[in-house]
Amino acid sequence: MSIRKRLFDLIIAIPLLLLLLPVFAVIALCITLESRGGIFMQQRRIGQFGKPFQMVRFRTLYAPYTEESPTSIGYDAHVTRCGYWLRQLHLDDLPQLFNVIRGEMSLVGPRPELPEYVALYPDNIKQTILSVPVGMTDYAEGELQQENDLLAASLRPEADYIEKILPLKLAYHQQYVHEQSLFLDLQLLFNALKRLLLTPCGTLLSLQRFPIFLHDLIMVALSWTGAILIRYNFTLTSDIYLIILETLPLILAIQCAILWYNGVHQGIWRFVSLPDVANILRSVLLGVLGIIMILVIYNRLEGVPRSSLLFYPFLLILLLGMPRLIYRILHEHTLTLTAKPRQRVLVLGAGTAGDMLIRDMLRNPKSNYIPVGFLDDQQRLQGGKLQGVAVLGGLDRLQEMVKLLQVDLVMIAMPSASDEQMSRAVALCEHCGVAFRTLPKLHDIVNQQVTLREVREVSIEDLLGRAKVELDWKAIESGVTGKVVLVSGGGGSIGSELCRQIVRLKPAKLVIVERSEFNLYQVEMQLKQEVGELELHCCLGDVGDKVAMQHILGIHRPKIIFHAAAYKHVPMLQFQVREAVRNNILGTKTLAETAMQQGCDTFVLISTDKAVNPTNIMGASKRAAEILCQTMNSRGMTKFITVRFGNVLGSAGSVVPLFKQQIAQGGPVTVTHPEVSRYFMTIPEATQLILQAGAMGQGGEIFVLDMGKPIKIRLLAEQMIRLSGKVPERQIKIVYTGLRPGEKLHEELFYSAEKFGKTMHSKIFLAAHHAQHWENLGEIIEQLSQACDRYAEDEISRGLLQLVPELTY
Repeated sequence: MSIRKRLFDLIIAIPLLLLLLPVFAVIALCITLESRGGIFMQQRRIGQFGKPFQMVRFRTLYAPYTEESPTSIGYDAHVTRCGYWLRQLHLDDLPQLFNVIRGEMSLVGPRPELPEYVALYPDNIKQTILSVPVGMTDYAEGELQQENDLLAASLRPEADYIEKILPLKLAYHQQYVHEQSLFLDLQLLFNALKRLLLTPCGTLLSLQRFPIFLHDLIMVALSWTGAILIRYNFTLTSDIYLIILETLPLILAIQCAILWYNGVHQGIWRFVSLPDVANILRSVLLGVLGIIMILVIYNRLEGVPRSSLLFYPFLLILLLGMPRLIYRILHEHTLTLTAKPRQRVLVLGAGTAGDMLIRDMLRNPKSNYIPVGFLDDQQRLQGGKLQGVAVLGGLDRLQEMVKLLQVDLVMIAMPSASDEQMSRAVALCEHCGVAFRTLPKLHDIVNQQVTLREVREVSIEDLLGRAKVELDWKAIESGVTGKVVLVSGGGGSIGSELCRQIVRLKPAKLVIVERSEFNLYQVEMQLKQEVGELELHCCLGDVGDKVAMQHILGIHRPKIIFHAAAYKHVPMLQFQVREAVRNNILGTKTLAETAMQQGCDTFVLISTDKAVNPTNIMGASKRAAEILCQTMNSRGMTKFITVRFGNVLGSAGSVVPLFKQQIAQGGPVTVTHPEVSRYFMTIPEATQLILQAGAMGQGGEIFVLDMGKPIKIRLLAEQMIRLSGKVPERQIKIVYTGLRPGEKLHEELFYSAEKFGKTMHSKIFLAAHHAQHWENLGEIIEQLSQACDRYAEDEISRGLLQLVPELTY
């Protein structure tokens, strides 16, 4: 650094630092009061000739965060409220005057960068820029004033800083090096001081909430003036006028500073509530204490009537709170002549959900809904009011009230209702012929906050009556968290949901094996959107491909395998016995044996209720897979666990998507038999119970999930038609096509010979079945394998019958 530049820095920096000492003291007090930690923070920067030094700034982050990235912008979680304003007003850089006095920086020069960014400079440019002292201000600071705004709008701020901002800075730094002079330094320093002085005014005037702050300032002036006038019976003499004139500036400065600091002006008047009132009370009381202290120091309260200090807070609370309350009332209840006709809504359920739903309607006049009443079966609620809306009686009065009140829409606000209650409410709505909507189950509502956005059409899942599954998450996490997990068939309905549930448990790695390229692509995209940095491996492969399985398991060494890969379409597999055996039995054998060889701890087989007394090839192949896993459990260290359950709603190939498609096309809806019934559960419920069973199992068990009551497919079809707003048989026909090949009239969950047992979980049962001898089993499976190689389907059928003698078809 030249002697002339050094003298220039000292002559300006030392007087400026002395002049700013009161500002330093105020800032230091604010930082200390708001958060623990030091007043200053030091950051490693590169100075002249590449020499590193510690640059000093005011601390703007909560402790223990002491380092800031150059791309740390805006108001993030680590920035204190005081730090936010220091950054906005560019006051956080003032302590760099100490660096200037120590000779580490100059007042004017290229801004110092982090070592990792300096390492990115091209060698020739680096040598040029580092030949001069780094400074507090430079060309770039004046030319790139929108840097923070650009980075705040960026999805990758650090990368954009390196790629877009840094090259521009280097160009301005080179320009400064070539043009540097004492006159240029004075010019850049003057521009920096001008920006420093104008920024507070610009920031204040640009704030959207400034009119609110101006309102509060006027209310403070009126409250203080009113408090003094009340003391003197509203007599305004010259002496009283002088008291007001002398004290008002201090009152305004103290009270408005506290109101601003506590963010009273940031409250949205349309939604003013108790927290806003509490904030006003706190700010006013702190303001009174501050006013008394300052006035005592200023003039020992000389001439200030003591009673006015009692009147002032009451007046200010009233003048700050009442306009906000009046604005909210007017906003929520104002009707305009140009408003669209609003739907008259009757709400079923006067509980917490109904209350929140009505509250959301009333506070939002543009919601297009107007509540006209509640119906609730709880007698203690009938005759009362919620948000001014009456509870008119029980649900049995629905038809009467729909006609009497000219109801356009019924909203079912019973998120915790049982299946019987929900079915009854829907049946009543259908009988009235009125449109109806519902809320999802309470545990499915985000943060359990009910709003109009949650309201949706009633779906068949709402009528299934499946209660929320309570799981032992500690046991599940201990088995999954931090471990390598593999899911076969991970692109299918059950497999993909299993993957979504597993990633939330934070495994060390998730490996997905799937033979369908499109399904694998879909689940990969979904998981990448839902989770961030999970190590995810998506492998195209067939579980029956021994070489592929040995390769995949040999690389990833999974500790837990969920085997969901299987063919499951009953009528199709009835004429594809080779494919059913090759995939469902031989594929299971290949994956299971490879898992044992690679030291897998737990192997969970996903089975089906069709494996019980099977009447079809699909069920028999899954029963054979169950027998295989039970037998293999005693042959090594791997625990083999089977989980058996019925149909899941919405799975690929199930009746629900088919019925939806047929209804959308105007019918007819095809049902195989008027009396055919099936067990149903939701996909998330099934996968969660699979995880629970996997955590409970010790090896060799067949767990059976509680499927509830079987549902007649005819009734399911009728209900789905009604939910679509149509009338069964009149608007959409139901056609009976007869049972398809291999189909049962009613499914079963247990063999009669299986010992039915309970487990520690109320929705998981144990089916104890005698395991077959491995030598005999291995011989039959080997014969099946050879028959598959020869495509000898008759031999395959005979071998399958040997494995599963109860098969009848």
